[in-house]
Amino acid sequence: MRRFTASRPTRRTRSLTLLILGFSMILACATPGGTVQADQRRRTPHVSALLPGTGGQTPRAAAERTSGTEDSAGLPQSGKANAPRVTITSVGDPVLKPGADLTVTARISNPGKREVTLAGATLAGQASVPASRNQLLAFIRGGGGSAATLAEDRRSQVVPPGGAVDVSFTVPRAGLAWTDTPSTWGPHGVAVSALIDGNEYSDRSVVVVAPSSEVKRMQTSVVVPVTASTAELSTARSIDQALSRNGENEAEEASRRVANTLSALSTPGVTAFVDPLLVESGRGAPTAALRSFAATAGAQLLLTPPGDGDLAAVAHACQAAGQLTQCSAASFATGKARAQSIAAKLASELSIPLPRTDVSLLAPGPDATLVKALAASGITGVVLPSSEMPLADGTSSSVSALSTLPSGKVSAVTSDTAMSAAFAGSMPSSGQADATQKAGSMPDMDPLHSRQLVLALSAATYRERPNDARATVIQADRPSLPSISPHDPARAKSGSPLDPSAMRGTVEALMGAPWVESATIDKVLASTPSKVKREALDDTSKAAGEIQPSQLGQVDSALARFTSIGGITQTPELVTTPARDRGFQLTANAWRSAPGARSKALKAYSTEARAFGEAVSAKPSSTVNVISQETEIPLDISNSLPVPVTVTVALETKDQRLKMTKAVTATLSAHNTTKVRVPVKALGSGNITAKVRILDGSLQPLGSPRALEVRVRADWENIGTLVFCLFFFTLLIIGLVRSFRRGRRSYPISPLEHRRKLGRHST
Repeated sequence: MRRFTASRPTRRTRSLTLLILGFSMILACATPGGTVQADQRRRTPHVSALLPGTGGQTPRAAAERTSGTEDSAGLPQSGKANAPRVTITSVGDPVLKPGADLTVTARISNPGKREVTLAGATLAGQASVPASRNQLLAFIRGGGGSAATLAEDRRSQVVPPGGAVDVSFTVPRAGLAWTDTPSTWGPHGVAVSALIDGNEYSDRSVVVVAPSSEVKRMQTSVVVPVTASTAELSTARSIDQALSRNGENEAEEASRRVANTLSALSTPGVTAFVDPLLVESGRGAPTAALRSFAATAGAQLLLTPPGDGDLAAVAHACQAAGQLTQCSAASFATGKARAQSIAAKLASELSIPLPRTDVSLLAPGPDATLVKALAASGITGVVLPSSEMPLADGTSSSVSALSTLPSGKVSAVTSDTAMSAAFAGSMPSSGQADATQKAGSMPDMDPLHSRQLVLALSAATYRERPNDARATVIQADRPSLPSISPHDPARAKSGSPLDPSAMRGTVEALMGAPWVESATIDKVLASTPSKVKREALDDTSKAAGEIQPSQLGQVDSALARFTSIGGITQTPELVTTPARDRGFQLTANAWRSAPGARSKALKAYSTEARAFGEAVSAKPSSTVNVISQETEIPLDISNSLPVPVTVTVALETKDQRLKMTKAVTATLSAHNTTKVRVPVKALGSGNITAKVRILDGSLQPLGSPRALEVRVRADWENIGTLVFCLFFFTLLIIGLVRSFRRGRRSYPISPLEHRRKLGRHST
């Protein structure tokens, strides 16, 4: 008992101590940004190591955010999404002209549910130009050296829930330490930080200082693929709809997107690789936008293979068959002829230069097998990201976009991967600036940050080797097949860097820079190739989602059915052209991202081909009686196609008692049934099962044969005639016999007596 009594005061003391400590912690947490924390934050630099789109939080906060689920803006879908944001919304002109003042505007927004207090904002900037592109990217990511304070705004403002305030800074040019001499002009990183409720939030961007004197310009081109997305390919018109002119709404939807893209990018420096099936002249085709783009000076139109087919898959299938060059050349020839036909048609009808078809925009993951197959089919140039052919000698600076592949027959235009990623609104990776991070772990950028980073990377590229005349190329991803950036151009929303209007703004700013000369792919191909060695492509490298050889065979088999049906129409191209074009679309590169949807589309294509094969057929019939040796069997032949067809109807039997005299050629009207009579010769009697076959112009069968039951009684007609003749002859004999037996019924009268009788009657 004494022990228990003695320990009671100790327990009370401990409880009191814990209570005091707990109460102190609650007070510290309840005070926003406690005093100690606030002091620590104030000792940190005004510019936090933040990225565009991180919500303007400090490095620690940004690190905490990476574990959450992020949306397209880079914000977590959690409570931290309500944190204040600092976003630079303007840096004045895209390029700071000589003598011009620096003007930067930032927006401090409060997405939370309670008001916050902005205690002040600061504008800081790099004093000197980064020595390399990697240093430039390091600053944007949150490192890359210190930044000096350029201006401050110490006003205190209350930002209501859901509200925002703008903060603008204007720094006179005389107050800037930035120079614009030929050796010191270039990009400077800038940052705007704001102190909100004791916490610091920030955003970073780049301002490019223009050179004060004329410099030798660097050729630059922007390559944009204009191809169909998987959604558009999935809703493409069926062959029956193409024949009946249905499904125009789906075609117009794709045409509208193509027209918007071409219209927005009708500016110098853009090279568009366009799927010819999307712009073929006709109903719904974006002819006006295409004419405007092709007529733009400094822009160039090139055509992809029809449907932007997966040429790598064809080359790999041919290689597996042991006939790479011959098989590939034959397979590519059909698509090449179709593309050239459309190119000639567009040039004639729209009065535009003939689009090139001998330059290939390679899909992700190209290999030497594909290049060899392309060279055998007449391709003279290819375009691919530089990450597919990295520099082999460890050179850190960028080189010319043009190089020659080992075969010597094909020129390679390698796009700048870092600039291409920035163009798409993605931050390049932390590795070499000639490669990009495909996982998309870096936050997204808005059009302003994307534009400024593209300009900054271009200027940094120029400054690395200012005396080296070279060309640079920026490449956008294919719709539904992003590889340079995680962002799909087909899903670009309004206001994103890949929105056509935003892309135009970036291109115009870039091509208007004083160190840039707008160029087309033709000019790049005519430039001096780089002598710096790049790594060779793998011999064979099959990309994920590549169409399988069996699926290519499935397309060929279905197309053969459509071609056979087209041969019986008055205008075969009405069937064969849309069927062939649909086959091209089913091999599109975009399907790599949706192999399941491709399989579904292939199944629908094959099913429709079989339905077309059965569209002209003999209708079921009851048993036909043949009672003569030579006669005609009537058959009902139906045509469910929307066009008239000419077919040959034949009757096939293995029984010698019934033989077709000759096949009958008949023209069947659309959506109708026609009666066709097939002449036959019958011998003997019996029940026979015949087959009715529908043949095309080359006497090849169409669809499946129809069974016809025939009851042959070829002697019945002869027997009937004989019986009738015998009956008639019997009646004749009986009549004659009876007449002879009865004798004469009257005697003859002399003429004299006859006159006498007449005279008697007359008196």
